[in-house]
Amino acid sequence: MGSSSGTAPRHVSTKWRFQYRPHALSTLIRPAEARSRQTQMWRMRSTPRSRTHRYAARPGATSSTEPTATMKSGTRFSQRGTGSRLAKALFAQTCKIAATLLASGFISQTSDDQNTRSMSLELCILASGSAGNAAILRSPSGVLLIDAGIGPRTLSQRLDGTGVNLADISALCLTHLDSDHFSPGWTNTLCRLEIPVYCHADKVASLALRCPDLLPLIRPFQDERFSPIEGLKCEPIHFAHDRLGSHGFVLDGFSYRIGYATDLGRVPSYFFDRFRDLDCIALESNYDPQMQADSGRPWFLKRRITGGHGHLSNAQAFAAIRKLLDRSRRLPDHIVLLHRSLECNCPDLVQTLFSSDTRIAPRLTLAQQHERSDWLRRTQRPPLVGEQLSLAL
Repeated sequence: MGSSSGTAPRHVSTKWRFQYRPHALSTLIRPAEARSRQTQMWRMRSTPRSRTHRYAARPGATSSTEPTATMKSGTRFSQRGTGSRLAKALFAQTCKIAATLLASGFISQTSDDQNTRSMSLELCILASGSAGNAAILRSPSGVLLIDAGIGPRTLSQRLDGTGVNLADISALCLTHLDSDHFSPGWTNTLCRLEIPVYCHADKVASLALRCPDLLPLIRPFQDERFSPIEGLKCEPIHFAHDRLGSHGFVLDGFSYRIGYATDLGRVPSYFFDRFRDLDCIALESNYDPQMQADSGRPWFLKRRITGGHGHLSNAQAFAAIRKLLDRSRRLPDHIVLLHRSLECNCPDLVQTLFSSDTRIAPRLTLAQQHERSDWLRRTQRPPLVGEQLSLAL
């Protein structure tokens, strides 16, 4: 290299003049901008480099849009300042594009609330009534099917628009084995998809006799909690229904609690302790007593339904939910009424009765036999006037 006099070596382009200064980084400047070596050195130290036209040598530095000069030793020189202006311009253009896409609906904003909901439990009632019952519970770790009283083809059609399909089902949990809660037509589908089937131990023999091919998939549960899918605890609750009874469930996981109870002839005392402080209550409201009495059903069927081992009437379900809310420390997001009789009940009667309580009315969903519900998920609805007072009292 050259001497300390500042004379550029011959192998450096004549367009540039390379300065050598002891105890300082070498600087490459245009001939027209040549100044006193000492003055230039102090200006470069005191002035932001992005506002100068000087070129500074930086080993391995990234280049901007300005031309660069490279020495044979591999040291690269680039103009500083234009990179930051380009970054700002690019960022501004990106913001404009994002705003346009948001306005047109091609993308949507996500919030902490939306993320919280997506990491919680969601319930969708696919069918509810004497012609078949089925519901799906979606969680971050999988999908649980509760009862399979409608066939796989019908259930697949009901799943359209939910974002879930048959192959997504991780497990099936049965309340009991009545034909409107489990159809043997599911055997082939369950075996093909290898979906485990959870039912109470006292019903395993009956299920295996009816569907022997399901025996390897049957997972019996007792009265203790079990986990059908990862991160979800299922607490079974026995109810009086016909000879063997049925089971409701408290489904607890991902900071959300759902109570699901159908086909219970009466409300036992322990129901209120197990179903307290739920985020979603799903309870059957099967018949209107007067419509049941006036119906053309045979006497033995009326007695079976109303005799304490069949189903809950509208009045029984209404009293149970009100008592639950009185004992709870908070109000649920949703109250869902299940298993409404098409012959001996009327949705208008149900709506009128339950809407008389201001705590229930804004949260009420009537499950349908031939239509699925919306996704019932965590909400951030503020309490109505008087709700906080009613809870305190």
